[in-house]
Amino acid sequence: MNSQPSNVSRVWRRTIALGVAALAAALGACTLVVNPPDVAIGTGSPSGIYYPLGDSICRLFNLEASPEGRRCVATPSAGPVANIESLRDGRTHIGIVPSDVLADAVAGTGPFVSRGPVSGLRALFTGHADAFTLVARRELGIRSAAELRGARINMGSPGSGERGHEWASR
Repeated sequence: MNSQPSNVSRVWRRTIALGVAALAAALGACTLVVNPPDVAIGTGSPSGIYYPLGDSICRLFNLEASPEGRRCVATPSAGPVANIESLRDGRTHIGIVPSDVLADAVAGTGPFVSRGPVSGLRALFTGHADAFTLVARRELGIRSAAELRGARINMGSPGSGERGHEWASR
C-alpha cells in the first residue's frame, strides 16, 4: 500500500486551501455599512401602545423619503422613564412619554431624583389621552376604590407607564 498521497489529492487539497483563503479574503473585504437613522424615536414594549404609535409616526415620516434621504426608526424601550434617559444620553431624538413623567424629568423628581432634572426637553405634540380604569372580578363585590385597601392588585409591568404613575406607588 502506498502511504504517499497521490498527486490528485494534493491538487485537490491545494485547490480547496486556495479557495478557502480567497473566500476569507473576499469576506474580510466586504463590510456591511448601515447608517444610523436620522431620527430615532424611543417608544415602549412592542406589545404596548407607544411602540405602534412611534412606528406609525416613522412610517409617515419615511413615506416621502428617498433612499438617500432622512430616515426614521422606532426603537423599543423599557418605557417612558427609559425614553427620557435615552434622550438625556443622546441615544434617541424623540421619546414618547406621558405628561406626568415629563414633569418629573424636568423637575428632577420621582424616578429622576438620582440623576437630577433633565433640561432641554420640548413637547412636540399630544398623542392619546390615558384613561384610568379600575377593573375587579364581580365575585369580589368591590364597588369603590376605597374597598381595594389590602387587596392584591396588578400595577402594570415593571418599568411601564402604569407602574410609574404616582397613584401606582401608593
